[in-house]
Amino acid sequence: MAFQDEVQILTRLGLTSNQAKIYLALCKSGISNAKQVSKNSSVERSETYRIIEKLENLGLIERIISVPCKFRAIPSQNAVSVLMKSRIEETSELQTLAKELFLNVKNNSAGTALKEGGSQFILMSEQAATLRKKKAFEKTQRSLEVVTSWKRFLRAVMVIYNREIAKALQRGVEIRVITDRSEDEKSVSDTIKHLKKYPAFKVRYSLDPPTAIILVNDKEEGWVSTCAKTELTKGFSLWTNNTCLLSILQDYFELLWLTAIEYDEQARVAKTATKNHWPRTA
Repeated sequence: MAFQDEVQILTRLGLTSNQAKIYLALCKSGISNAKQVSKNSSVERSETYRIIEKLENLGLIERIISVPCKFRAIPSQNAVSVLMKSRIEETSELQTLAKELFLNVKNNSAGTALKEGGSQFILMSEQAATLRKKKAFEKTQRSLEVVTSWKRFLRAVMVIYNREIAKALQRGVEIRVITDRSEDEKSVSDTIKHLKKYPAFKVRYSLDPPTAIILVNDKEEGWVSTCAKTELTKGFSLWTNNTCLLSILQDYFELLWLTAIEYDEQARVAKTATKNHWPRTA
């Protein structure tokens, strides 16, 4: 492993870059005085003394009483254990502080929301939108309308939102999806068969890939992806609870729904059988 890689690992465990360099220099050189440590680690001597004292306090190096004073690093296995323990304790403390921060911000946000009221428009990253959509799916009671590409839909249903969608369907939430055709008929068939077990699930296909990716939840909130061609977890989404924009999104969905083609498993099987058994000429 290269020296720089070793430095990077130690920095991820909580040391600064120069602290990692000095510790590793002592590991490789054995017992050394501060002047030698500075030379071997390429860290300025004035800073080396300060860092050595810090590493002593962390328990990563030991001082040997001599003239001049010399130092040695504790075994790397022990050092990693010390740093991991420190990181775990720090993480635990941060979790406690983060919980307090969350409760405080949540209470303040609730008060602000009551004061503001009305329509809102929020542009958020797809990662943030994913978390918000999961919460939205959990509270969905009536309907969910989606326009998306088959690739995005497949990942959303089978990976990202599979649990939330299944529970919504079990509650009787009507989910309607408009998507484009996939060349992988088997993946389409398997996924649709799985979802068709729920009477509330309906899917239709457009002949062309969707030019807009939208989602409307209970006709009360909606999302519009800013780019239809980005991956599911990339790009940005516009979230809104504005009744005018929601009405436009709903009308857009209903128009596409009327012109989209309903998925027919029997027709697909017949088409596949015809294709596989079509007589060939010599």
